[in-house]
Amino acid sequence: MKKVISLLLVATLLTAMLAVSFNALSVSDVDDDGAPIVTSVSEGIAAYEAENEMEPGSLPTQRIYFMMPNGKNGPIATEDVYVHVPEVIDEETGEVIEEAHDDLVLKKGDKSPTWYNDFNILDGKHYAGVYWWGGPAEKDGYWVGYRMEIEDYEQGIYYADIPYDPDDDSASVAVAIFNNGVDGGTDTSKPIYYKAAQTIDTNVQGAYPDDYETTPYGSPDPWSFDNCIYVIDPNQFSVNPFSQKQTCGANWYVYYGDGCYGVEYKEGIGDDTEYPDGTPGWSDNVAEICMNPDHFKNGVHVGYQPDEPDPTEAPKPTEAPKPTQPAPTTHVHNPAAAVAENVKAATCTAEGSYDEVVYCLDCGEEISRTHKTIDKTPHNLTYVPVVAATEEAEGIKAHYKCEDCNKLFSDATGATEVTAADLVIPKLDHQHTLQFKPGKKATETADGWKSHFVCTKCGKYFNNNKAEMELTWDQIVIPKITPTEAPTEAPKPTQAPTEAPKPTQAPTQAPTDPPTPAELLGDVDGDGKVTSTDAVLIQRADVGIITPTADMIRRGDIDGDGKLTIFDTTLIQRFLVGISVSYPINQPIVSSTPH
Repeated sequence: MKKVISLLLVATLLTAMLAVSFNALSVSDVDDDGAPIVTSVSEGIAAYEAENEMEPGSLPTQRIYFMMPNGKNGPIATEDVYVHVPEVIDEETGEVIEEAHDDLVLKKGDKSPTWYNDFNILDGKHYAGVYWWGGPAEKDGYWVGYRMEIEDYEQGIYYADIPYDPDDDSASVAVAIFNNGVDGGTDTSKPIYYKAAQTIDTNVQGAYPDDYETTPYGSPDPWSFDNCIYVIDPNQFSVNPFSQKQTCGANWYVYYGDGCYGVEYKEGIGDDTEYPDGTPGWSDNVAEICMNPDHFKNGVHVGYQPDEPDPTEAPKPTEAPKPTQPAPTTHVHNPAAAVAENVKAATCTAEGSYDEVVYCLDCGEEISRTHKTIDKTPHNLTYVPVVAATEEAEGIKAHYKCEDCNKLFSDATGATEVTAADLVIPKLDHQHTLQFKPGKKATETADGWKSHFVCTKCGKYFNNNKAEMELTWDQIVIPKITPTEAPTEAPKPTQAPTEAPKPTQAPTQAPTDPPTPAELLGDVDGDGKVTSTDAVLIQRADVGIITPTADMIRRGDIDGDGKLTIFDTTLIQRFLVGISVSYPINQPIVSSTPH
């Protein structure tokens, strides 16, 4: 039977990962003066008291113990433990890089893997860390929080005096996380990245009876876990499949001292209300109620026994041991889950690639690197409807356009690529619809024109109703009349001679300059450019969804018929896809020519 730890549970338990800094940090780091960067809990409490002008030692605390796994201590797994790894999908391409699977992380009978490593050593000893929030001396700014104090180094037991609220000594810090004093950072190329280990978010406010299976009588103090110990449970062991960091559950027990712990805290198993004084002698039955599996040998409680050399490993008589040169050991790599590096995302026009790399969880050395390719992504196709051809403009066949690479296709699957020329629908043969325009006399203020016929479709001018001869505007226009001055009277004999009459001059009114171009033909919304939005606005006006303003009509009336129609929309759409039109779309609007 195997035990699978769901990643949904793991994700729920990893809320504290939000507190992790971007740069790696550990209890072994020191500043320029050689002082540890990660301070101890006692130093943090002292600094808090000094900052808040409190008497030294006046901040109420609860002493909590933690057994950090060293590979030899703590309970064993009662069954195989697996972690479910979901499929890994490339965020850009949607390609499945790695299929979902279950990884065996602990076998039945195994103890939790060691949290000791080269990055949590200070002054020759490995240290644990503790992080809490929502209470006095909260450690802002970096994970791992504080360095715990050593209670029993050989058994891997550490302690921290976690404070109560100074304004309410019955209320303690609510939640804490125990860790191995290492923040691996975010750089996966550094060995320290894979060395961080931590517990889940842990309640430190105490327990009532039956709150936890391992504290059926509750904690000695129902408002705290004072004199209790948090022991990693290998059955709750997990590895974050994304960061490769251990994240483990644990159980609370009453701590009796010397590494002994259990569920009872009343002498005589509930008959005596005396609280233990923290030493093995507080009760005569500690050996009977101790639950530390490391303290038993052949079913008998013997307390902690240091490891003794195995006599079967004595050197052979012919091979005297060399005391100054210990026998070399062969390191066996402990492979972590594969990670993707040098990822090059695939596109709809080119394959992507990545390196699948496996590192050793223990030494951080690269074990293998495999280059893999990622298939091209499908085209991101948008349907472009047909644009019908007219007598004045070519049409466009219905097709599909990729929004990523701008290529054109004739089918919805993107299998058949076409060019813009392939999509052109030829113009329709033009049939003139002629309208007679009677002549108009010119005046001093406006041009006139000769009688003629004009096509209401294409706007061209003709001499008769059979369109036998096309005319230009210059052939039709009658220039406006230039006024002349009245003649000057002859000079009278008695008067001084008058100046010779000046030649007739043109009207003194200066010709009107053409208006300065300020608007673009086709720019219906007036944003300074012609876009598909302008075509949509004309369509909405044509079907009565919106009422166009005079400015909108002036800018959007491409064919000059005085209104916004679907023909104007068609002309703009052709212009936007690069099909030549005979109207000056996207050019300044200067004046209107009378027809």
